[in-house]
Amino acid sequence: MTDMLKIFQSYIQEGSLSISSQTDQGVDSMHTFQGMYWQRNVVKLVHINSYLYLAKGTADYVGVWDLDEFFIPRKPYNSMLEVLRVMEAPDQGQADGDDHPYCYLSLSSRVVLKTFSNLDYQHLWLGERFPHGTESRETKIGKRMGFKKQFLPTRTIFQAGLHMSGACRLPYPFNGCPSNHSNGFCFQKDFVRTPADELMDAVFFHSYHRFDEVVMDSDYKKIDEDIVGGIYHFYSTHRVHFNLKSRPISSEALNHTNDYTARFFSGFRMALRAKILK
Repeated sequence: MTDMLKIFQSYIQEGSLSISSQTDQGVDSMHTFQGMYWQRNVVKLVHINSYLYLAKGTADYVGVWDLDEFFIPRKPYNSMLEVLRVMEAPDQGQADGDDHPYCYLSLSSRVVLKTFSNLDYQHLWLGERFPHGTESRETKIGKRMGFKKQFLPTRTIFQAGLHMSGACRLPYPFNGCPSNHSNGFCFQKDFVRTPADELMDAVFFHSYHRFDEVVMDSDYKKIDEDIVGGIYHFYSTHRVHFNLKSRPISSEALNHTNDYTARFFSGFRMALRAKILK
């Protein structure tokens, strides 16, 4: 935590960044809680849900991905905000497989492997260490590390997960509630099922989603990574033992430049230098 505070101090001071620690005071790079070491995914789930509930009423979305993962929009989009506004449009706001609004937005991630094993102190920038294209989803590393990521609407989702989330409360009439229901939290046990309900379940097609139903692939909306945007997982940024021999870059990836380096790296470096000089 101490190292992170030093690195991001200027962003914290200007009010554009908040950090919540997964470690005890004065401890770095260890997942600790109440003086004990915990399995990291358990700690992640605790903190992700803490962020989700802290964000309710102050932010519209919570993005769930790691420090070495970056959302990269496709042209003509230039930011997460632009993409989210497009996804919220009336013609885009439905779930992929059901006839109701999406519970959350799902993202695909693609792996970008590092160019060289040893750290070159003359080329420390991310755009220099990872200038080439992403690995194909058909490769072993692409299948293994190409995880699902998420934009969680804070008004809709009440249980955050690392790759899929649940406890989805949709607005009326898509929440399965009667029109006079007070808070919109409606559960399957509270209502008598009709033959029409059973038929809908049989074909896995719903016009509503009750709060305690499992969120399936059909209940979220997947952002098209080839048209709209997706996550770049800059793999091995902190994994020194994963060298080029064990994680070779494919010839396909080497023959392409990724969108981060091509579109955003130069502008980011200029903005960061201006910030440091200021």
